[in-house]
Amino acid sequence: MAGGSLVVIGERGKSYLEEAGESFAYFKGSDEEIEDRQIKRVRNYLLSHYLEQNFEQVLIVYPQFISFSHQEVRTFQLLPFFQSPSSQTPSHPAGKLGNWVTGDLLVEPSLNRVVDYLIRLWVEENLHKIFYESKLSELSARALHMEGSFLKLSRLKKNLRMQYTHSVHEAMDKANRDIFASRTLWGE
Repeated sequence: MAGGSLVVIGERGKSYLEEAGESFAYFKGSDEEIEDRQIKRVRNYLLSHYLEQNFEQVLIVYPQFISFSHQEVRTFQLLPFFQSPSSQTPSHPAGKLGNWVTGDLLVEPSLNRVVDYLIRLWVEENLHKIFYESKLSELSARALHMEGSFLKLSRLKKNLRMQYTHSVHEAMDKANRDIFASRTLWGE
């Protein structure tokens, strides 16, 4: 299934894709705390499928936290690693880089194990960032929704208080009219 698999993290995405009839791999979303083991499971799944060439690339779509009242949907290419020309660091002189290639430098553990570790670390760090930005976006959206609900309830409370006051005044006015009418009728 190269290039077309979906991996979903969280209940809302799962519900949406089930309704759409799409096939996908599912990981449970974080409740309140983001756990390292959850991120490592996602990392291991993505890396193993990418290295087995089940995925041509890994794109992550998530809500990027901009501010408390603003989030944007962002797409991030996790794998293969892509560095934009503006963020590239200066290249090493050919002689120094040549030591790595020719084997003049002894690296323990092996260079492959070091690179493998660094790739896993880089993927995990990016997943941490994405998980926390998603959580921050979710919490800010909840807070804004709660603020909106609070304002709506405040308006309802004010309207109910006005209706109550109006009803009490109407009842008092009717009672006063009835008393006045009865006194007038009985000549008091």
